[in-house]
Amino acid sequence: MNVFNNPNLDTLRTELDAALKEIAAKHGIILSIGSMSYSSDKFTTRLTGNTKGAFKVAAKAIGGDIAEGTEFMCQGTKFTITGIKPNRPKFPYQAVNARGTRYKFSLAQVKDNLI
Repeated sequence: MNVFNNPNLDTLRTELDAALKEIAAKHGIILSIGSMSYSSDKFTTRLTGNTKGAFKVAAKAIGGDIAEGTEFMCQGTKFTITGIKPNRPKFPYQAVNARGTRYKFSLAQVKDNLI
């Protein structure tokens, strides 16, 4: 890679996600990368790590019992729950589609559309 652009960062994100899954499984934690910003010669992203129990505690705090990794359909698209942010009361669930695009969902949206 001589320069960073959207296509090669998409490829890099896929590889980073796969590597992070292995590391997370080894240590019993959850690792995820955030959005990427870039210029032609560098990119930046945020790496977040959580304990597996943190997701369950946060889900109970908003009144849900939906586990991370749960799949649901919304407007004909399949999504996978990747995170939860209880400080966002309207849209606490974070999910990704098959392309890796992140979206926010309410508890009702997720519960009503579970697969």
